[in-house]
Amino acid sequence: MQLGTRQFLVDDAGQDAVYSLGLTFTSDDRRHRLIFGAGQYSAVVPPELGGVQPLFASTSQQVSLDYLFDGDGLRVAAGAYAKTDSFDGAEVDILGFDAELDARLANWLDLSLRFASSDHRSGGAVGDNDLGYQLRAILKARPNRSSSITGALTMRSGAVFTRVIGAQNDPGRGVEPIFSSDINGERLSDFVSLDFNFSHVLGLWPGETKPIGILAITNALDSSNEARAIYSPDFSQEQRSFFGPRVFYFGLIFDF
Repeated sequence: MQLGTRQFLVDDAGQDAVYSLGLTFTSDDRRHRLIFGAGQYSAVVPPELGGVQPLFASTSQQVSLDYLFDGDGLRVAAGAYAKTDSFDGAEVDILGFDAELDARLANWLDLSLRFASSDHRSGGAVGDNDLGYQLRAILKARPNRSSSITGALTMRSGAVFTRVIGAQNDPGRGVEPIFSSDINGERLSDFVSLDFNFSHVLGLWPGETKPIGILAITNALDSSNEARAIYSPDFSQEQRSFFGPRVFYFGLIFDF
């Protein structure tokens, strides 16, 4: 069991006190572990414009439950959490889940899986950082002592945004957008990227120091992954900007 607190003697930003509790249950063979945590935390958020904006105190009330299995050639972890973050009078309720698996499939082959989901709500609306899901699978092969091949598949839900439904002319600032009352009611299309990385020690290179040759391919499927919604100057037309297309990288790494 772990207990903790932090109290403030002098605090111009007005932070709340910090309290934390942690309970860990471990099996006799130490292969299984269950962890419960709860607490209230606080921090000062620095302003974006120093000297112009004030310091804001933020608080977070959290509770979490995690499980870990660590065996021979296999590691599995999963956790769920709920928390409420408060900042400058606004509250965000967050429910999340994440899981990971690391497995040694063979002496020369490793597999890693990562999954996460985080539901954000603020004042009944979807929060800016809402994440429907994110999945990452990494397969790493070492066919010999000089070579390594890594493949990584990343999939995640698109970012949320608030649609622009019109425009108005402000005499002082020009044309300004009119946003939908359905805050963050729209979501970009899902993101998918398949990446590869090949590395090999160039044994035929002259001299004692052998460089590592690198060849990497990002977005090997050349997926059209949406980055954000963009609008024409008068906000009458909506389009999408995209992350980069398929890209090849190659080079040498010297270690002295």
